Amino acid sequence: MDKAHVIMGFHWILYCVIHSVLANNYVKKQSQHYLKMGSNAYRVFYNVFAFVYLLLLAWLHLRLNSHPIFYSTVISDGIAILLVLAGLGIMFHCVAKYFRQLSGLSTLPAKAELYTGGLHRYVRHPLYLGTFIFLAGLCLYWPFLKNLLATIVIIIYTLAGILLEEKKLIRLFGSAYLDYQNKVPMIIPWFRTRGRKTNSGTRSLIN
Repeated sequence: MDKAHVIMGFHWILYCVIHSVLANNYVKKQSQHYLKMGSNAYRVFYNVFAFVYLLLLAWLHLRLNSHPIFYSTVISDGIAILLVLAGLGIMFHCVAKYFRQLSGLSTLPAKAELYTGGLHRYVRHPLYLGTFIFLAGLCLYWPFLKNLLATIVIIIYTLAGILLEEKKLIRLFGSAYLDYQNKVPMIIPWFRTRGRKTNSGTRSLIN
């Protein structure tokens, strides 16, 4: 692996780190205090900054010369297109449902409710599932080393984020979310690993 690919991989890791730091509750509160902005304004700032940074990173990524890992075929291209379309479909479905709250354009409800309908009946994190499917399709259609590196970084970062998010959801919803964990897989539909018992005696899936 040459120096350019190492640097590009570092930039993807840096983006993930900054993305996480800005989403940290302490950082959010301090930023809102010193910048004199409310929670909705901070969410708008956070999403705009993340989007612009991602566009810049994608531009640098596209400019990087990279060699193919393998040479694609008509069959692999066809499968790749199906994966990209399926991933985009899942992502758009999820983002459309929560866009106003995620973007900061509307106020979050005073009391959070655990949503288990729609695609959440099959996986606990359908947006991330769609993202993984989409990335797999891109890597298959453009099987270059730079795309594989970016995909690995994004998947590892996302999986780590899911584990942290699950802990927050358990604190927020308690036994309701633990029961949901027992019934619905985390990422892969219809796939569960054996659970373990929590301190309260409720079984929790590790998947």
